[in-house]
Amino acid sequence: MDAKAVAILLLKGVGQVMFQGNAITGAFFLLGIFYNSWLMGLAAVLGVCASTAAAHLLHFREKDIANGLYGFNGTLVGIAIAYFFGLGLIAVAAIVLGAMLSSLVMNFMLARKWPPFTFPFVISAWILFVALGIAGQAKLAANPPAQASAIDPASVLGAGIGQVMFQQNVVTGTLFLIGIFVASRISAGYALLGAAVGALVGIGLGAQMAFINAGLFSYNAVLCGIALGGSKLKSLSFAIAAGALSSLILYAMMVQSALPALTAPFVFATWIVLVVKAGIRQ
Repeated sequence: MDAKAVAILLLKGVGQVMFQGNAITGAFFLLGIFYNSWLMGLAAVLGVCASTAAAHLLHFREKDIANGLYGFNGTLVGIAIAYFFGLGLIAVAAIVLGAMLSSLVMNFMLARKWPPFTFPFVISAWILFVALGIAGQAKLAANPPAQASAIDPASVLGAGIGQVMFQQNVVTGTLFLIGIFVASRISAGYALLGAAVGALVGIGLGAQMAFINAGLFSYNAVLCGIALGGSKLKSLSFAIAAGALSSLILYAMMVQSALPALTAPFVFATWIVLVVKAGIRQ
């Protein structure tokens, strides 16, 4: 495989973070990450390389590898570790191990025809967070969202999409949206809808406006919208339901869980809605 083919493969893996197996989409995603943080950009590249390489070395299904299905969870692992722990030597080792673990979990779920979504990333990251904590690695102090008393639509939509990959930046979120639009106009529309649904649920729960404007109540709903959205009215209903449920789950995890929610609310909400959807078909 030549350098161009490898680059396309890796970019498809990055694009699959929002379920778009498109190299141009992945390029826009990486551009957005590097615009906001070159450290997290490097971590994303390391993660997608490690998870994709692991899938090749373990001889997983070539078609799945070619579609980038073994790249996106590794990408998220890389960004998450850099976001919470920086990019030192131990963090780099953790990214490589976590990205490889995400490929193992992904293969396990695909072989059993379970919809994995970003669960391989979530479980791998949680394991790493616990291990790094036991090893005495301190988390970086997160910058609190800027205080606000009113909703900021541009921030909700831009940061809401950006937060899918830990990027609280409107420009980055806009680049992500352009990348999605390149691959699918419907997905881009559902990304915006999901961001709005998540924010509305946050307002209904009485969450702090600063957290809503920072996109923290929107990013899981963004993923729900993209994953379940379609051209039919039923798809719209399921996407909205999953997005709202994901924000409720996020709120519960923010209150009760010692571990960061990551994209677990999206995964759990989407699984629940898929079960309901299958029941309705019967």
